[in-house]
Amino acid sequence: MGTNIDRLTAASEIAAADLFEVQQSGVNKKLTVGALRMQPSGIYAVAASYTILDDDGYTDFLIPTAAATYNFDIPTAAANVGRKLFFKKLDSGAGKITFTFEGGEDEVGVSVLANKGAFLWIVSDGTDWYILNHRDIYNSGWVENALGGVGVGDWVDVLITITHNLNANLSDLIAKFFISSDSAGANAWEKGFGTDGGGASLFGCSALYVDLNSFAIQTGEAGLLPIGNNPAGTAITNQNWYYKVVARSEQS
Repeated sequence: MGTNIDRLTAASEIAAADLFEVQQSGVNKKLTVGALRMQPSGIYAVAASYTILDDDGYTDFLIPTAAATYNFDIPTAAANVGRKLFFKKLDSGAGKITFTFEGGEDEVGVSVLANKGAFLWIVSDGTDWYILNHRDIYNSGWVENALGGVGVGDWVDVLITITHNLNANLSDLIAKFFISSDSAGANAWEKGFGTDGGGASLFGCSALYVDLNSFAIQTGEAGLLPIGNNPAGTAITNQNWYYKVVARSEQS
């Protein structure tokens, strides 16, 4: 009596010499288990580069990179019609997840996941791979401004370079700039980009493109001017305070 393949639930139920009867167009055929390709669970969670195969069954790639960079070679879209692949970087290590495309297709426009929680979800239509969803977030954490020397801040006409590794133009990022008088952010406030004042005293800041993986924040010639309880604000010039930058790249 043949074994019902639908009822196989554990590898222990399959022996190397087992025969399976397959009925096709009314004709009974037999094959050994050696002729069956057993599919994996669908999850690849190994810290290693991998060339994705057309029939390996993987759909989700959950990668802890630590300090290493791992590359995933995407198979041709033509041989993977309707297939969806999901990639996520699990940790805050300096390593990255990178991508190459076997068929030369790169419609997704994303070549790297650099930060913790970054993910890419793509689908093949038989011609190209396309993005279903993508997000990568950079968070600098609280950084002490000691540009004026030890224990001395400098917020006046300074250029602060932010290396985010998001592989995106500044115009494709959503970026926020925060300032706090303490390192925990308990007294944080968001400093919007733009001019805080005019005339001889120019307060404010601007974000400037540097390259695909960094931008710079240029402060005004008079520093920054937040609006607090005092409507006139208090000028931020040489306070030994902290800043944090959060930038997000997202596509769908």
